[in-house]
Amino acid sequence: MITLCRICDEPFNAKRVNQTICSHQCRQENRHIIYKRNYKGSYHKVSPTKKVCVICKSDFETNNNSQKCCGKECSNTNRLNISRKLYHDGRKSKQEEKKSPKKPVDNYWLVPGTISSNRISSPMGGA
Repeated sequence: MITLCRICDEPFNAKRVNQTICSHQCRQENRHIIYKRNYKGSYHKVSPTKKVCVICKSDFETNNNSQKCCGKECSNTNRLNISRKLYHDGRKSKQEEKKSPKKPVDNYWLVPGTISSNRISSPMGGA
C-alpha cells in the first residue's frame, strides 16, 4: 500500500495500515514535533526575581519562587533554625499541658440515675 509520509510528504510503501512515517529520520523528526507540542509550553522560563536572604539579608536573584536563602550556607542555617524552632515550640506546648490542670472528663457513658452522692453505683446492683 502506497501512502504519503506525514513529515516529508513523499510516497512510500507502507507495511502496516497505520504506518504514516517513511524512515528513521522522519520518525525522529516526528518525535521532536510531538515533544515540542506537548511539553514545550509547560516548561516556560520564569524571569529571575530579586529577593532578600532571610539569614544574611543580602540581595540575590532567583527563578524559584520558594527560595528564601542566597546560598548553601544560609540555607543550611535556615534549616537548622526552623528545626530548632519547631522542636522548642513542641516542648513549650508539652510543658504548658503539664502545667495546666486537666479538665474532668464528662461521664457520658453512665446511665442517668446511677450516680448517688459522688458514688457510682453499678447497674447490676453492686457497690
